[in-house]
Amino acid sequence: MAVPKEIHDLINLGEHTSCRNFKVELGSGFKYMEPDKGNMLESKYIGANYIIFFLEGVYSLSCNDFPAREFKAKEMILLPKDASVKGIAITDCKIMVFKFETIVSGCDKFFLQSYEEYCANIRYTFKPTPIIKPLDSFIDQMVYYLCNGMRCVHLHDMKQRELFLLLRSFYSPDELADFFHPIIGRSLDFHQFVLQNYENVHSVEELVELSPYGRSSFFSKFKQEFGMSVKEWMLSQKAKQVLLRLSDPDITVKSVMQEYDFDTYEQFNRFCKSHYHNTPSQLLKVFKQKQR
Repeated sequence: MAVPKEIHDLINLGEHTSCRNFKVELGSGFKYMEPDKGNMLESKYIGANYIIFFLEGVYSLSCNDFPAREFKAKEMILLPKDASVKGIAITDCKIMVFKFETIVSGCDKFFLQSYEEYCANIRYTFKPTPIIKPLDSFIDQMVYYLCNGMRCVHLHDMKQRELFLLLRSFYSPDELADFFHPIIGRSLDFHQFVLQNYENVHSVEELVELSPYGRSSFFSKFKQEFGMSVKEWMLSQKAKQVLLRLSDPDITVKSVMQEYDFDTYEQFNRFCKSHYHNTPSQLLKVFKQKQR
């Protein structure tokens, strides 16, 4: 994919930037980035869904309990909202990022929900999806727009719809089910509600009270959507975050215990052994051996 080497002045630049629909900061939409070799990122909870398009270079990325893997040019991956992520540029890189919190189009919501049956036959492994034609041309055009300062809200909205149209037109159901696996569900609105609110509550009951559903209806809908009870799911989310923190070479067991409100080492030990069949110290040792 060709990254534009020339930057051209927009005609009527003043009119473009003074418009109330001009994006000064990216809330949702597309962004072009050139991280230098060694550039790092780390986020305990990302605040939206991200599709990362790798255009040049090699980038190492981990997500939740999936260990770091390297992504290269002409590959893409989806990072779901509230995921814990760590990344580092192995070489100088060129990347385009698409950020979205919700699915705008009713058609796109329906198409994602319709792929749930394919997810049942897929073991998700955080593997990249290749960027094929004509998606590569779409990316080239979008990067050109971004490098030349086009930040109109309407452009980003239109391009979001075009992106989803291209994906469902030129990728197979199995490919799409694998790519969107982390956010596919029967009810995207309910799924989104849970992801947006579970970190802000201290108990399952608080989450139920925030929802527009009755208690029994909420539990039934949750089990149907996530395939487990609310308590099991919230514990699994906590386990993923704990594992990611333990992968930090500078972290200590004590600091992770404090961060996630474990009162005693025995309690933390039981938690790690129940989810990962290892004590916290054993997990730290495994990660340090991998980083050598």
